[in-house]
Amino acid sequence: MGTTISPSAYKDQQAFTLETELVRAQFLPEIGAKLASLVYKPLNYELLVQRPSPQYRLQPFDGDYVAGECSGLDDMFPTIDAWYYDRHPWAGTKVADHGEVWSLPWTTTVEADRLHFAVNGVRFPYRLEKWAHFTSPGVLRLDYQLTNLSGFDFECVWAAHSMVNLEEDAEVVLPDGVQSVLGTFDVLGEFGRYGDEFAWPVGTLPDGTTRDFRKLRPKAARDCYKYYVKEKLPEGWCAVKFHRSNFWFSSDLWDSCQARTHYRTAKNAKFLRFS
Repeated sequence: MGTTISPSAYKDQQAFTLETELVRAQFLPEIGAKLASLVYKPLNYELLVQRPSPQYRLQPFDGDYVAGECSGLDDMFPTIDAWYYDRHPWAGTKVADHGEVWSLPWTTTVEADRLHFAVNGVRFPYRLEKWAHFTSPGVLRLDYQLTNLSGFDFECVWAAHSMVNLEEDAEVVLPDGVQSVLGTFDVLGEFGRYGDEFAWPVGTLPDGTTRDFRKLRPKAARDCYKYYVKEKLPEGWCAVKFHRSNFWFSSDLWDSCQARTHYRTAKNAKFLRFS
């Protein structure tokens, strides 16, 4: 397997491109080490949502995430929602919208066939590091390491804010054993109250109609909704099946002292995998 790493440009921003014969990934070191673009080369398919503008919509530290570029895959840490930390010794300290690190510049080092990114916290004493490399032509792996630079416990959350570029007949695939989801947001107001529970994969909405939560609704529905799996996932992965283009895109996560996330893609029931 041949992997190339090269400086590049994404819109009007500095970037690094990590590439194999199957997948091209572009990271923005000055903007949260964001994975801005992920292209499945056999179909020339961009897997991540792109904002249609030649200029990147920047936001300052603690800015409004949704008012910014709002695309691709950003790391959310140490929170997702803006709130005020409630534990000693940082009680009352504001935690930035969608976390601190998505708007910060990260240091970048090329290490043989992988990229290393690192950033220090602003309002909290931590260091977050990320390594990106391909383990096979269709498997991009991200390894994370968090270091607490203080002598106190630090309550935090990490999330991959991944916005996938979907086709209208795309389908969400979860491991066997998932039984219910919790609705948290919907544009049309069909889900009832925040936190209402629905059966997976087909649930009954408050008006008595059913909804298959696996299936993407057509754009003509003008709908947008969010739900969370209620129980712990039986296995640490989820996927999107692209029926029209005949390939899968999956994300695998392993819990350990060093978090590892895999993304993968492939045609014909193989995978493009982002690990």
